[in-house]
Amino acid sequence: MAISFKDSMKKNIKENKAIVNLNLTEDMAVYTESNSLPYSSKYSRYTEYTDSNFSIIDENKNITMDLSQINLTQEENSQYVPFKMFRKYDGIDQLNMTLLMHAVTPSGADVYATPVNMQYDDNYLYFGIIIPGTICAESGNVQFEIQALGTNEKGENYKLITKSSSFNVEKSLSGNGTVEPTPDTGWMTTFLNQVTEKVGEAQTAANEAKQAAGNAQTAASEAQNSVNTAKTELSNSLDDKITTYLLSYYTKEQVDELLKNVDLTDVYNKINNIDGLAKFNVEYIPDTQTITFYNGETLIKSITLNTDPTATWVASYNKVVDQKIIDATTPIQTALDEYKGVVNADLQTIHQNIDDLPETLKSNYYDKEATDNLLKSKADSSDVTNVTNRLSAVEQLANSNKTSISSIGTKVASLEDALAGIETDPGKTYEITKSETDENIYILWE
Repeated sequence: MAISFKDSMKKNIKENKAIVNLNLTEDMAVYTESNSLPYSSKYSRYTEYTDSNFSIIDENKNITMDLSQINLTQEENSQYVPFKMFRKYDGIDQLNMTLLMHAVTPSGADVYATPVNMQYDDNYLYFGIIIPGTICAESGNVQFEIQALGTNEKGENYKLITKSSSFNVEKSLSGNGTVEPTPDTGWMTTFLNQVTEKVGEAQTAANEAKQAAGNAQTAASEAQNSVNTAKTELSNSLDDKITTYLLSYYTKEQVDELLKNVDLTDVYNKINNIDGLAKFNVEYIPDTQTITFYNGETLIKSITLNTDPTATWVASYNKVVDQKIIDATTPIQTALDEYKGVVNADLQTIHQNIDDLPETLKSNYYDKEATDNLLKSKADSSDVTNVTNRLSAVEQLANSNKTSISSIGTKVASLEDALAGIETDPGKTYEITKSETDENIYILWE
C-alpha cells in the first residue's frame, strides 16, 4: 500500500535527505483562483483544473510546497500544483519572461514543464503546473526549480532560477508492464509562441519601415514634381530674360555663342540625381527576414535581420558576468579576512589566560590529596575514633542518670503523700530506712 506524501517526507528526513521546508504560514493561502484577475496570453489556459492550496515562492526564491500535493508513479497530467510567486525580482517583471519548471528525476533525467493558467496582479504571479507522466515515470525523490528566461531592456540574456526544492513520487500498483514516458514539448511550444510573437513584432516593424519607405517614395515623387515645375518655370523665365537681354544688346548668333560658353553640367547632374528619387523602392521578404533597397531595377543593398548572438558577444557577456561576480565577492572575502584576524587575536588572548591555569590551581588551591594529607597531619584517625567512643559513653551515662533522677522524683512524691497521711498522735514514732537490696527504695517504719 502506498504511503502518504507527509509520511514519505518524514521517511526522507530520517534518511538525511534534503527536503523542502513544509511549514506553512497563515499568509500562504490568501489567494484563491479567480477569473477577476487577468490571464497572460503567453500560457495555455485550462478551465477544469483548480486547487486553492498554493505552494509559495518567497522573495528570497525559496519554495515551500503544500502538504496536500501527492504524486504516484504512472500518473499523467492528473496532479495540478498551483504556485504563488513575486512578480518582480530586483525590479525585473517576471511576467515579461518565459517561466518553466525544470525537474530532475530520481534517475537523473531532465524534464521541463510549462506553467498554465498564468494570472497576475501588481505584486504576484499565480500559475499552475500540470505534472506530466515523464516526472511520475519512476518512484523516488524529484528535485525541481522554477526558471524565468528572457532578455532585459538592453536585449541582453536574462535567466532567473529559484532555489531547488523537491517532492516524492510514491510507487503505485503495477504488474510486469513498464511505463514509457513520452517527451514533454509543452515548454518548447510556449517558447516558440513567444518567438513567433517576437517575429510578429519584427514583421510589424518591417511593415512600418516599408510604409515609411513608401511615404519617402511619395515624398520623392512630390519633390520630383516640384523640381519639374521649378525647372519649367526657370527655363521659361530664363528664356524670357535672355530674349529680352539679347534684344537689347546681341544678335541671335551672338547669343548662341554666349550660351555655348555657359557650363550647365553640375546643374544637370543635380537635376538627374533628383530624378533618381522617383525610382527608389524598398522590399521586405518575411521568410528570409531580408530588407532590399532598389533604385529602379538596380539593387542598392540587401540586409538580413539576424537575432542570434555571436560567439564574440557571448564571450564578452561572460567576461562582464565574471567581473560582476568578482566585484560582488571581493568585499565579502575582505570582510571574512578581517573577521578571521579579530577571531585569531581573541583566541590568542584566551589561550594566554588559560594556559597557566593548572599551575595557578596547584599554587593557590589544595587538591583532594593535599587536603587529606593536611587532615591526617592534624589528627590521627584512631584518636578521633577514641574521642567518639568516649562521647558515646558519656551520653549513655547522662541518659542513665536522667532516668534515675526521674525515678527518685517519683518516689519522693509518693513519700510526701505518705507523710501527709501520718497521724499526729504523739504516742507514735516513725523511722525511714533505705533498702539494702535497692538503693532507690526507702522504707517508712511506724
